[in-house]
Amino acid sequence: MANNTKNTHTTYKHKNIRVALWNANSVFGKMGEIEHFMKIHEVDIFAISETKLAPHVDFNIRNFTVHRQDRNRRGGGVAIIIKNSLAHIRLPQTNSAIEHVTLKLWNGIVVSSCYSPPSYSILDSDLDSLMDLAPRVLLLGDFNARHTTWKNPINNKNGETLFDYVTTNAIQILCTDTSTYHSTHNRAQTYIDLIINKNITNLHDRHVNCLPIITRCYLPGPQHQSQNRAQLPGYLKTQTGNTSKKSWTLKYTLIATLT
Repeated sequence: MANNTKNTHTTYKHKNIRVALWNANSVFGKMGEIEHFMKIHEVDIFAISETKLAPHVDFNIRNFTVHRQDRNRRGGGVAIIIKNSLAHIRLPQTNSAIEHVTLKLWNGIVVSSCYSPPSYSILDSDLDSLMDLAPRVLLLGDFNARHTTWKNPINNKNGETLFDYVTTNAIQILCTDTSTYHSTHNRAQTYIDLIINKNITNLHDRHVNCLPIITRCYLPGPQHQSQNRAQLPGYLKTQTGNTSKKSWTLKYTLIATLT
């Protein structure tokens, strides 16, 4: 587990850096899923919220460094998985009540993986603590902030706080036309996983894509089982569960390219 240790690696020479965000609702048992996604989409930095890991549980990805901030009680937790070839240091925790783990890259950009539980009301001071870390900051996470500006049907308190904050401070919220959570069980769709961009001038909505990760999959029935299993990635074919149920959940990632 990587904590506050300084990490200096060979500076990444490629022009573009691919950054992804995912609310995992626990990474336990999903290591293969994460590694597969990062490989096929060539992700350099992966910010994960709601890791739900106990401190004693190992979480390692080959050729990457995993920085974790476990909650030390049930739920929550955040992580950043970063390619070993990217020079960076881990920054100390701030006073923000938003759960976070934060890295400073060799080029001065600060990247933070964040999670704010639905029971917590975000304050401007929580955002200030993170945004004041550097001139260029990227916050990626689940803020449980709903607002019609980023395509939610209604606003909640956190959404209104965040909207007022980014408007006042000329900060950009990146989102897509696709919600980051879909369920056939209750037809829920939410847009609470956000990329918040301060002063990274070459990052815009058009650079952000929304890509699916299947986190719960029950096949529709024995008569279609072989066909549906053939369509699943290999790491999911042993995780399909009770085939008598007819539901699935898609948790989407947001993936952006820094040029």
